[in-house]
Amino acid sequence: MTAAKKPTCSPKSTDPYPGPVVDESDWSRSLDILAVAGVVNALSSSARTYFAAGGLDIVIGGSQLPHYSAESIVEAYYSAQMASALVASTDYQFIVHPAYNDDRGPFSILSVCLPAQG
Repeated sequence: MTAAKKPTCSPKSTDPYPGPVVDESDWSRSLDILAVAGVVNALSSSARTYFAAGGLDIVIGGSQLPHYSAESIVEAYYSAQMASALVASTDYQFIVHPAYNDDRGPFSILSVCLPAQG
């Protein structure tokens, strides 16, 4: 296991990624990356008071939070070098209580990236 890398569609990323990452030193596909991460996000008491009063936010939106709950996210990522100029990546996220609302979720997000690089 090596230092964590942030998932992108490029296997050349060197940004930190908050979770275990398995890469070229762990199996024969030297440019592939496998990563898993999890996080629990919570609001401060002042932020909860702000949203309870109907405050607006670019991420959460605007509404009261009558059923506040911490937001939990688990993410898995795999990037495979398909050819010298082609990388295929998939990313899966499972989110519980999105936007800190106990009435929302859980839901899943699956994304696929297939860029050709020159």
